[in-house]
Amino acid sequence: MTTPDLVTIRTYDFPQEASMARSRLEAEGIDAYVQDANIVRMNWLYSLAVGGVRLQVSSEHAPEALAILSSLDSQDSGPDELSDACPECGRSRIAVLRPGRRFAFVLWLVVGFPLWRLRYRWSCLDCGHTWR
Repeated sequence: MTTPDLVTIRTYDFPQEASMARSRLEAEGIDAYVQDANIVRMNWLYSLAVGGVRLQVSSEHAPEALAILSSLDSQDSGPDELSDACPECGRSRIAVLRPGRRFAFVLWLVVGFPLWRLRYRWSCLDCGHTWR
């Protein structure tokens, strides 16, 4: 029995996100594997050092898996309800801005514990307006 040639198709900051994506791919019949989840669970700051939690599939299923995950991304609007248009210009090209972990890491080094609360923001790709 040969092992499949695995390729990393996505990386995630949290193991839960990678596990949900793996479950979705397996529901579609694609075998997926989550790597480095235990390292990140031990200490979430290690996520930066190891490059995040990796989601891997066989190289032959990679294009199909990416298409499935892309369709999920287009359906995901973040934690709150998102209107279909920018409140400033009224256009519908909107991106979700997710805060990074680097600032939390620096605070952890200076203060001793992270003082970071995740807040999603949205940005209009046409006019540049951002809002919560």
